[in-house]
Amino acid sequence: MAPGVRASPAQRAPRRPRPPTKGTHLDRMTKAMGRRMPISIQEGKTRPHEPVQAAKFASEARGRLSINYEDNATKEACTDMLRSGVRQMRYRLKKKYFIGIPANEIRTSSPIASMTDEKWRALVAKWSDPKNMESCEKNKKNRRKVKYHQATGSRSYVAHLHAYKQNRNNAKPSSEQIDEFDAMEAFKSCHTSSKNGLSEPAREAV
Repeated sequence: MAPGVRASPAQRAPRRPRPPTKGTHLDRMTKAMGRRMPISIQEGKTRPHEPVQAAKFASEARGRLSINYEDNATKEACTDMLRSGVRQMRYRLKKKYFIGIPANEIRTSSPIASMTDEKWRALVAKWSDPKNMESCEKNKKNRRKVKYHQATGSRSYVAHLHAYKQNRNNAKPSSEQIDEFDAMEAFKSCHTSSKNGLSEPAREAV
């Protein structure tokens, strides 16, 4: 190629794939602490209240965190997290392989290696059941009735309020720090978007 002539897209070298990044942040934190990140879950809660713990617990809990499986609250939280993961996986499968697919074209074999053909057919039978379809439709209508959508992103209410309280106390002198705030303050914090502010339904409620 002559000097100064730019290579066409077809002549450029293929872009190298991006290396995996999941877990790298946790690895750095583990190395800095010299131990696995401990997970603390209060009685009656299903997620850690500390935001970083909550995020890592939800995405990277498999053998990478220090989890006390003898603690009942922790066991219940782990069970709830796994149950939620199964529901999400089934929803993705339903959306991709069932919804909008003609009955005669629905797969009879499992589309994923972690599910047997027998379990897949049982799942399809459940989705096809008229009572289940009616229940799903009712749930869909009920979700449309939700007026106050949270603005906490991927964080749970508990983790968001914990972070909010920490940020607020850090901005005040130690003599003014308090452990609790009223329900109205918590409601505003959970329904105020950094981009759009307090939603219209939430503004009317307060």
